[in-house]
Amino acid sequence: MILAAGSGTRLHPLTNSLPKCTLPVAGKPCLEWIVERLVCANIRELVINLHRHADAVVAHFGDGKRYGVSIRYSLEEQLLGTAGAIRRALPLLAERFVVIYGDVLTDAPAPQPDKNDCDVKLWATKSLRYSECGVLHFNAAHRITGIEEKPMCTGAEARWVFAGTALLSSELVARTFPVTGDLMGNVLPPIITRDLAVVEVVLMDEDTSVVDIGTPEGYCNAQHLWA
Repeated sequence: MILAAGSGTRLHPLTNSLPKCTLPVAGKPCLEWIVERLVCANIRELVINLHRHADAVVAHFGDGKRYGVSIRYSLEEQLLGTAGAIRRALPLLAERFVVIYGDVLTDAPAPQPDKNDCDVKLWATKSLRYSECGVLHFNAAHRITGIEEKPMCTGAEARWVFAGTALLSSELVARTFPVTGDLMGNVLPPIITRDLAVVEVVLMDEDTSVVDIGTPEGYCNAQHLWA
């Protein structure tokens, strides 16, 4: 599932008439880079949630055939948050499925769902700009013990932050996800605190590029890295 319903308010006026996920990066829509990344991992059954300017995304990508994929859309009249979007789309999703944030680009391979995986896996990258991200706390076994969403303070040392890629179990979503809510902000933290699921972290190589295009600085950075 690609989460692509964000309004992109920090990128106005670029997003006045275009959804954030279709903003061009090095000559093609951000979402197209993500679809190609999934195709490279042989993930070809896609679900994309949409809200504002949804018609522009559907007009460009259609049913996905020209990209070698099948795309189904989950339309939201009102934004449901990242967790709520996943809950709403659950009838369209497999037993285990990958979630990709539609405004995050990375050159890391997309993960393959595995029936033997734990309930949740979160991919993490090291960042000095962790006040803009969800900081992940984990033990030596790579089991996540806490999530600190967008901490106020910053420091000179990089910390491991959520990189916009996750693997989830549909059983866990059905059992614990609310109708509206934010995955990193108010849904996963209590699941971890109450020990309702095994949540693990996958650490990306430190030379992996991960860029959130949702800010002007990030969007400009993506143009340079993906040129």
